[in-house]
Amino acid sequence: MIEYDKKTICKTKGFTLVELVIVVPFIALIFILAYNMFFLTQRSFRSVAQSYDAAEELRIFQTNIQKEANQAKKGEEAKDVLHRISQEELYIYTDVDDDNIPEIVRYRLVNKKILRDVKKAMGNEYPYSYSASSFGAAKPVLSKVVNTDIFSAQEVVKEPKSNQEAKDHRKKLKLKLVLSKEGYTENIEIQTYLVSKSRTEAE
Repeated sequence: MIEYDKKTICKTKGFTLVELVIVVPFIALIFILAYNMFFLTQRSFRSVAQSYDAAEELRIFQTNIQKEANQAKKGEEAKDVLHRISQEELYIYTDVDDDNIPEIVRYRLVNKKILRDVKKAMGNEYPYSYSASSFGAAKPVLSKVVNTDIFSAQEVVKEPKSNQEAKDHRKKLKLKLVLSKEGYTENIEIQTYLVSKSRTEAE
């Protein structure tokens, strides 16, 4: 029969109930704090990444539309080179395929997205004619747009100081965009101007 050493048994000790009551909640608190730190870090990372993506998308859109407005040319007698249809839709008469004939570039808001499509001219001489329903396939160029007052009414670029001064035919309107970032941080907003470069009525 195996004999147990009573002294050895008495010297071997485990955790007491008091120690467990103190240690277990402490360990649980550490795990909760670690989880919260991880969650906050992940959320901050997603917010920064989303902010960067939205800002980059907005920057590219702004650069392209300002370039098209700046290069706008007269296409039709009764239409301005920046022809505002509504606060949510704008036509820009500009040469997008380098043939010296302005196409109509249309920007419009549909389901919180800015869509861009192009209509080609049917003639080769000014004034040009455009089909009533020949816009190409629309492509989204900006998403998560939450405002509807995007394109303002046209404003005067420069009033002539005298009757002898040539009229300035440049066109200008305000562009306002507010982009949502799905609740992580505040929305991104820009306000800028689209200005046509041509000072003459038609070129």
